[in-house]
Amino acid sequence: MWQKLLFGLVWVPVKTGSYLPMAVLHGIGDVFAMVLYRIVRYRRSVVRENLVQCFPEFNSAQILKIEWAYYRHMSSLIVEFWKQLSVDQRFYKRRVELENVELFHEFQAEGKSVMLVMGHVNSWEWVLQKVVAETRFPFYTLYRPLSNKRVDAIVHGVRSRYGADVIDMHTAVRYLLEHRNEVLGGCFIADQNPPRQNAVWTEFLGRETAFFSGFQKLAIRFNQPVLYLEVLRVRRGYYTANFRTLCLEPKSCSEQELTDRYATMLMENIKKQPESWLWSHRRWKYTRTS
Repeated sequence: MWQKLLFGLVWVPVKTGSYLPMAVLHGIGDVFAMVLYRIVRYRRSVVRENLVQCFPEFNSAQILKIEWAYYRHMSSLIVEFWKQLSVDQRFYKRRVELENVELFHEFQAEGKSVMLVMGHVNSWEWVLQKVVAETRFPFYTLYRPLSNKRVDAIVHGVRSRYGADVIDMHTAVRYLLEHRNEVLGGCFIADQNPPRQNAVWTEFLGRETAFFSGFQKLAIRFNQPVLYLEVLRVRRGYYTANFRTLCLEPKSCSEQELTDRYATMLMENIKKQPESWLWSHRRWKYTRTS
C-alpha cells in the first residue's frame, strides 16, 4: 500500500513537469548532467575506458570533450523521454525528419514486411514514435521487460501509445508466426550485450564484440528485408533518421554476414557523433575466450 502511495506522490509532479517547454527540460538536464559527472561521477571510469579503447586516435583533450558531451547527451535522453509523457504525434513531426523513407514504403507497396534495425544512438525513442506516426505499416517493436513493474508499464505505455505492438523479445518468433500473413514493420535495437551462449562475434569499434543473433535469425527465417535506421542529431532536440539498406534477401546471407553489416553501419553512425552512443554501458564485459 505504501509503495502505491509513494509512487503516486512521485508520479504527479513527474507527469506535470513533462508539460514544461523542451528548452526548460534541457536546462534541467544540464544540471543533472553536471551532478552525474562532477559529483556522483556516475560510471566515469567505464565511460573513459570505453572511449579510450574505441578511439585510440584521439588525444586526452578530445576524449575529455566527448566524455562531457556524453553526459549531456545522456541527460538529454532522460528529459526527452520525460517529455514523451505529455506530447502528441505533432511533436515528433516537428522534431524528427525521416530521410529516404520511400524505401520503407516501397516494401509495403510490394506486400513485403520489413525489419528495421538501429542502435542506442541519439534519441531512438523519439525516432520510433515518428516512424510509427509517419509510416503506413502496422508496426511492432521488441523490448526487454523491466524488473520494476510500474516503470515497465510507463515505458510500455509510451511506446505503444500510437498503435505499435510492444512485444517481449522472447516471444518474437511466436508473434511473427501469428502475423505471417500480414504486411508488418518491426524495429530491433540490437546493440546490447548478449548472453555468451547467444552471441555472434564481429569487429566493432576496433574491438572483437559480441552481438545478439535475434534479428538475424528472424530475418533469415522469414526472409524479410532489413533496413538500418541511422539517427543523427541536427541540433539539440532535433533529429534525422535515414533509412539505409542492410540486406534485401536475408535468406542469401548468413547470421554472421548480417551481424557484420549491422556492426559496420552502427559504427559509421557512432563515429559521426561519438558522444551519441551509450558509453556508460559495460559493453565489453567478456571476450570470446574469457
